[in-house]
Amino acid sequence: MRKIGLIAAAVAFISGGASAADILGRDGSAKDDFGPINKVDFNGIYIGVGGGGQFANIEVGNGFFDGIGADGLVGEAVLGYDIRRGSFVFGPRILGGFTNVNTEINGSDLGNIDAYVNFGGRVGVVFNRTLVYVHGGYEMMWLSSDIPALDSALNDADINAATAGLGVETILANNISLAIEGTYLHGLDDAEGAEGGRGVARLNFRF
Repeated sequence: MRKIGLIAAAVAFISGGASAADILGRDGSAKDDFGPINKVDFNGIYIGVGGGGQFANIEVGNGFFDGIGADGLVGEAVLGYDIRRGSFVFGPRILGGFTNVNTEINGSDLGNIDAYVNFGGRVGVVFNRTLVYVHGGYEMMWLSSDIPALDSALNDADINAATAGLGVETILANNISLAIEGTYLHGLDDAEGAEGGRGVARLNFRF
């Protein structure tokens, strides 16, 4: 009877171990096909839409103006392609946005930042379901003004910026993730001397 009991206990132990192995990999981690959350792996084409806010400042530096300030809301879309190698992710992306950012000088309305396009990319590391990344790019902006002479000058100007920032993207559901990122802008060309910041939250969908 004692031998039969030992054999039954051994069979139960082996059976239990097999059941656990069906759920967990040999390293104790969940298998890739255990739950739909693992189907989003930060790899391939993705698109996203979102919104946020932006501010900017231009130091005129001639002693007459304190500077040109700008702030307002932003609506943004992204098209990107991620390449994943282990826990590392990198790839190119294009951002486009419309804004109602209003520029002021000494408290008076001067003009508006209407839209922008940013060509760049990102690189980051995946922690469980979250990607932490840095990003950078070259941004082209379009400005307008209700003052005819200034509007004409803005149309002829090259208003560009170099951008850099940090972001966090986490999985919400199968193929859907939430990204929150901050961006620093430093003016180039005719916008030299300008700088600003942008904060945006986006919902991304991965194909």
